[in-house]
Amino acid sequence: MHRTAVQNIGTRGKFVAIYSPDREFIFGDGFFHNITSPGNAPMSPRILAPLTPRLSVLYARPMSYSTNPKFMTLVLDAGEAKFFNDTVQVYSKEAVFYVNERPEINNAFAAREHRQYDYNNSIDRLIAMIP
Repeated sequence: MHRTAVQNIGTRGKFVAIYSPDREFIFGDGFFHNITSPGNAPMSPRILAPLTPRLSVLYARPMSYSTNPKFMTLVLDAGEAKFFNDTVQVYSKEAVFYVNERPEINNAFAAREHRQYDYNNSIDRLIAMIP
C-alpha cells in the first residue's frame, strides 16, 4: 500500500513542513491518513506524519487547489503540538514512542484500537486552509 501511495503522490499536491520548537512530537504505530485500501489510493490523499521529535510533515492533494506554492512551513505552539500528538494516539493501537517528553495517554489510545477521525476534523480544516 505504501508503494502505491508514494507513486500516486508524485509531484502533485501540497507539502507542509511542521516545526515544533516548544514540544516534541511523539511517534506511534499509527498516524493520520486516509489511505485505507491496498488497491485504490484515494483521489484526495491526506497524511500527517511525525518525522523527528521536532518535525512533522503534512501532505494533501485537495480536489481543487492553486498550484503554487507546493511546499510551505508551519511553526506550532505547545498546545497545537499536543493536539498533533493526541492525533497520533487516536490512530495508534499498541505503541507510542517519545524521546524526552512522556505524553499523557488519552482515551483513544487507551482503548487499544486503531481509530480515526470523522471527516471534517481539525486536521482536515487545517488542510483546507493551505493556500
